Amino acid sequence: ALLKYLDSSKEEARISGLEQYTEKQLFFFNYAFSWCSKQRLEASIYQILNDNHSPPEARVNVVLGNLPEFSDAFQCPLGSPMNPIKKCRVW
Repeated sequence: ALLKYLDSSKEEARISGLEQYTEKQLFFFNYAFSWCSKQRLEASIYQILNDNHSPPEARVNVVLGNLPEFSDAFQCPLGSPMNPIKKCRVW
C-alpha cells in the first residue's frame, strides 16, 4: 500500500501544522489512526482470549515494528521497540 501510494502521488503532500513530517511518515500516521481506539484492560484481555483479531495496539505496533520502511521513515534505532532485531516476514 505504501509503494502504491507513493507511486500515485505526483507531489509531496503538505498538511498545515504537519509540515515537518515526510509523506512516508504521514502514511504511517494515517495507518495508525485507522486503528486508534481506547479500550479498557478487561476488554483487551477478553479480545485476546476470545477474538480472532488482535487488539488495535498490536495491529499497529507489531505490524509497523516489522516494517523496515517504518523504521527508516522514523529513524528508529535497531533493537528499539519499533525496530526489533528479529523481525517477522510474511511475504
